[in-house]
Amino acid sequence: MNAIEITIIGRERPDPLLVEVLAYLDNVNLIYEIGRLGTDDSYAQIDLPPPPLFWSYRRQPSALADADRLILDYLSHESPTKLIAKITCTAAAISAMWALVQMADYIEMKPQNREKLRLEIENLRMEHERLEKERGYPFPLTEHQAAQKIAERHGHVPLKRTSEWLARSPVRIEEVGVRLVDK
Repeated sequence: MNAIEITIIGRERPDPLLVEVLAYLDNVNLIYEIGRLGTDDSYAQIDLPPPPLFWSYRRQPSALADADRLILDYLSHESPTKLIAKITCTAAAISAMWALVQMADYIEMKPQNREKLRLEIENLRMEHERLEKERGYPFPLTEHQAAQKIAERHGHVPLKRTSEWLARSPVRIEEVGVRLVDK
C-alpha cells in the first residue's frame, strides 16, 4: 500500500524558543486533523466545537484513530526547518490534504508554491480515483467539496484561526509539498 508524504519547509528566527517550535509542529498537525475530521465520513459524528471552546478541545487527545494520524518521518531543525510526515494513502487522507491548501491561502504562501501544492493534491486525487475506480472504493473529494464539508462540520473557523496563528509564528512555512511514496 502507498503512503502520502507531506513535506513542509519553514524558516525560523535565529535561536527559536523550544515552545515556538513545538507550537508550530502542533499547529501543522492540527491543520491536518481538522481536514481529516472535516472530510472523513467515518468521523461525521464529530463536530469541531466553535471558538473559544475549540482551544480547550484541541488539548484533549486526538479524536482520530491512530491509523488516521500523521506519522513523523523526518524532522530537521537546521535552517530551513524541514518536516516530513506520512499517512496511508486513502481517499479520506487525500481529501484531508485540501486543508493544507486552505492553510496556504491564509499564511500568504508564495502564489507559485500554493499553486504547486494544489496541483500535487489534484494529481494525487486523480491518480487515486483512476486506480480505485475498478474496485468501487470511494473517490477523494475535490478542493471545493472538501472546503464545503469542513465548513459543514464547523471546521472552517478552527482551520482559519490555526492558519492565522501559523502566519504569525516565528517559524514561517515557505513551502508545502505532497507526493505518493511506497509505505
